[in-house]
Amino acid sequence: MKHSYLLFLIPMLPAWSSVEADEPAPAAPFGWTLATKSPVERVEAPALVLNDKLYVFGGFQAGLKALPFLDVYDVETDKWTRLKDMPLKVTHLNPASDGKTVWFAGGFKGAHPGAATDEVWKYDIAADSWSAGPPLPERRAAGALAYVGGRLHYFGGYTADRNTTRADHWTLSVTDGKEWVRAPDLPEPRGHVSAIVLQGKIYALGGRLRHDTNPQDMKSCHTFDPATGKWSAIASLPYPRSHFECSTFIMNGRIVIAGGISNNSPFGTPGVADVTLYESALDTWIALPAMPQRLLSPVAALIGDKIVVTTGGLNNSTPVQTTTRIGILNNRWEVADKMPLALGDVASGILGDKLLVVGDAQPATLEYHLGTGKWNAKPTLPARPFPGRHHTAEVVGGKLYLLGGIDGESKDKTQIFDPKENRWTTGAKMPFAAGGCASAVIDDEIFVAGGIAGFAVTAQCAKYNVKADQWTMLPPLKQAVQRASGGSDGSRFYVFGGTNAGDNAASRTVQVYDVAAKKWQASSDTGASLAPMPRAGSGMGKALFSVGEFYLMGGLAGADKVKTATVSNRVEVYHPAKNAWRAGSPMPTARHGISPQMIAGRIYVAGGSLQAETSPSPVLEIYNPAWSR
Repeated sequence: MKHSYLLFLIPMLPAWSSVEADEPAPAAPFGWTLATKSPVERVEAPALVLNDKLYVFGGFQAGLKALPFLDVYDVETDKWTRLKDMPLKVTHLNPASDGKTVWFAGGFKGAHPGAATDEVWKYDIAADSWSAGPPLPERRAAGALAYVGGRLHYFGGYTADRNTTRADHWTLSVTDGKEWVRAPDLPEPRGHVSAIVLQGKIYALGGRLRHDTNPQDMKSCHTFDPATGKWSAIASLPYPRSHFECSTFIMNGRIVIAGGISNNSPFGTPGVADVTLYESALDTWIALPAMPQRLLSPVAALIGDKIVVTTGGLNNSTPVQTTTRIGILNNRWEVADKMPLALGDVASGILGDKLLVVGDAQPATLEYHLGTGKWNAKPTLPARPFPGRHHTAEVVGGKLYLLGGIDGESKDKTQIFDPKENRWTTGAKMPFAAGGCASAVIDDEIFVAGGIAGFAVTAQCAKYNVKADQWTMLPPLKQAVQRASGGSDGSRFYVFGGTNAGDNAASRTVQVYDVAAKKWQASSDTGASLAPMPRAGSGMGKALFSVGEFYLMGGLAGADKVKTATVSNRVEVYHPAKNAWRAGSPMPTARHGISPQMIAGRIYVAGGSLQAETSPSPVLEIYNPAWSR
C-alpha cells in the first residue's frame, strides 16, 4: 500500500474501485456531430458570421474552378439558404464587415490559375445586393482584410506574377474613403495570412511565402495596434501553417484556428486536422480537440456555443467535400493524449506552454505540450532532488514550486524548477514538515495550510515569500485537515474539505483566511453563514478559480470515514459572492490524488488514483467550464 501515512490512522483500506451509487453519470466526452451538408462543394471559401448565421461566399469547387455562390447556414434550423451570387468569380480574398456591409478586396479571378485583381466589392447584408468600392493601389491576391475602428486594413498577399510575396499595408475609411492610404508594412511578407480582430488589435497569423513556386508555410504571428500604428511579434504557431483564413474565429475572448496546411508543396498533400487556440493574455497556443478529418481551408466559426466546421479540401486540389460538423466545448470534457507513465498522488504546474507532472515518488518529470496536445514519449527534464509523494505544487514567476511531501526526505523541502535554466534547486525549508497540504498563491506569495505531519494531521499554516526565500508562520486553521483543496479568489485563502484528525473522517468544512485581517472563519463555526461543501471530500487537488467560481474535481467522497471512501467523479462548483454550490459536468474517469491545472479557461486533470488505495492512472482529461454565469 502506497499511502504509508494512512497505516497509522486506520487499520486498512479496502481494495476496490467504485463510484458511489448516487454519483451522476459522466457526460459524453466532446465529439463532433454531423449536420446538413453544404449545398455545394467548396474549398478556400471566404466566410463570416452575421446575425448568428454563417455566410459562405464563392471559393473553389473540385478541379479548382471558381464559384460565385453565396450560401447561408442557420445553425438553429440546420438549413442552408442561397442568396444573391457574387458579381464575379474570384478566389483568394477574405471578407471584413462593419455589421452592415461585407467588404472584399483583391483576389485571383476565375479558375486556377487566375490573374490577380485590384477590384474591391461590397455586399449590403440587408439589401442582398453588391456594389463596387475603391480599388486597391495594386493588384493583390491572398492578402488579409480586417475591419477595426471604421477602417479597412489590407496587408500581405501576392502580386500579379502569383508568386512575389508582399508586406504592403493599406487602409481605407468605410464611411468617406475614396482611396486606400499607406500604413506600416507587415513585418514579414506573406500571403494566405489569416487576419482577425481581438480587443481592438489586428492579428496576422501564419501564412505562406510564395504561392505557385517553392511555397513555404510560416509560423510567424504579429499584432497591429491602430492606436499606435505599430506591429508587434507574438508567440509563433506551434508549427508552420497556412490556408486557415476562412477558419479563424473568436471563442470566449480567445482566437481559434481550424485546419489548414503545413508543407512546402503546392498540390497533392493533405491538410491538417488540428484546432488550436491562442490565449492573448499568456501569449500561448493551446491544442483543442482535432477535427475528424484533415482539411485544407475549411470554413469554421462559432455561433452561440456551437463550433461549425463545413466544406474544405482533403488537399490543395481534390477531393473537395461538403460535410458540415458541429462541436460544443462549453461544459464538456475531452479525453486527451495518455501520459507516458501512470502516476498517482500527483503534483503539477503549467510553465509557459507546458504542463509538468510529478508523483508517486517516481523521479520522472513528465512534460505535456499544450500547443500540440502531446506528451514527451520519454521524460527529458531533470528529476526533482527529493521524489516523495503528496507534494503541494504552485507556479510563481515562471517557476514550479514543490512544497513538502511524505516519504523520503521531501517532508520539509521547498523544491524549485526553473525551466529557463532547466534545473531544480531548493529554497528555505518549510517551518513545519508535512505532505498533503492545501495551498494558494496571493500576490506572489504561497500560502500553505494543514497536511499530514509525521503521524498526525496538522492545522499549521504558513506563507512563503518567493523573492525573499522566506517562510512566515500564520494563524492555524480552525480545523486540522490533510489532503484538502486550496485556492484563492485573489485576496483570500480558501481550504475546502480534506480529512480530519482523530477518526480520519472526510470533511465538508470550508475554511477561509482573510489575509488583511489575519483571521480564519469556517463553515463549521457556530452561526456561520459560510456554506459547507455539498459532500465530504478529500484528495481533490487544487481548487481552481475561474469567472468568479471555484472548481473542485473528483476525490475521495461519499462516506464519513476514509476506510469506506469511494472514488468520486463529481465536479463541485462554489460561487463565493453568492455563497452557493452547483454541480459541474462529472469527470469521465473517477480519480483522487489529482492536481488539476487551468489555462485559457481549460482545466487539465492528469493522472491520479483510480482506487481508494493507490492505483495510478495515465489518463489526461480536459474540462471546459461554462463560459459565463
